[in-house]
Amino acid sequence: MMNSKILYKDSAVSPVIGVLLMLVVTIIIAAIVSGFAGGLAGSQQKAPQASFDIKTQYPVVTNGVGYETTGFDLFFTHKGGDTINSKDTQIITWLTLPNGTVVKHTQTPTSVAARTSGTGATAKYTRFPYFRDSMLSASQSLTAAQIAAGQESPVWWGQVSISTGQAVRVSTKSGVAAFLGLIDSTKVYPYDATAYNDGIELLNQSITNKTKLDVKWLDIPSQKYIFEKSIQMEG
Repeated sequence: MMNSKILYKDSAVSPVIGVLLMLVVTIIIAAIVSGFAGGLAGSQQKAPQASFDIKTQYPVVTNGVGYETTGFDLFFTHKGGDTINSKDTQIITWLTLPNGTVVKHTQTPTSVAARTSGTGATAKYTRFPYFRDSMLSASQSLTAAQIAAGQESPVWWGQVSISTGQAVRVSTKSGVAAFLGLIDSTKVYPYDATAYNDGIELLNQSITNKTKLDVKWLDIPSQKYIFEKSIQMEG
């Protein structure tokens, strides 16, 4: 009786196993990369979205007839969309001067307060833009002594939230000049009279020539713009 033996060759098995292993490794790597990318996409924070009306003007005189050209106001009125928390928002401006120079300034929730009235120890300061609401009895202005003691007004930028129909304001020519970066930031507070006068003169020139003002509001957590708009400076 003959004993028969069946011989099997292993030479073709190793390449097949190698290919399968490579496929498995490729699939695992693809899954890891996909999961990582998906996690990044999911973690991206969305910026709130809102529309605002921006207006510049001379303040109306007390009797309601005519305007007071020694003052100047800049208003931001919330027209619709999400509530904006000022502690999470920067206001970036680009003001074109009559000579073509563009002055960029960033107003943050912790920017120094600008002088709005008074001199010396009686000078009053406000961090613009401020929010005026009948429910908030606090004044928008504080003295240097109050600020040095760590006080902040609840109507200041960095403290308030703005919803549809509400407005924030930058008032007085000295306040607007500081808000637009026309005064050296190191001389805004405590105030330097010469620097303020020079800044107000540049502001007057911009109002007279109706120069361009570009404004963007930046959501700090997401680093995305909430809205942007261009207007002319005019009283």
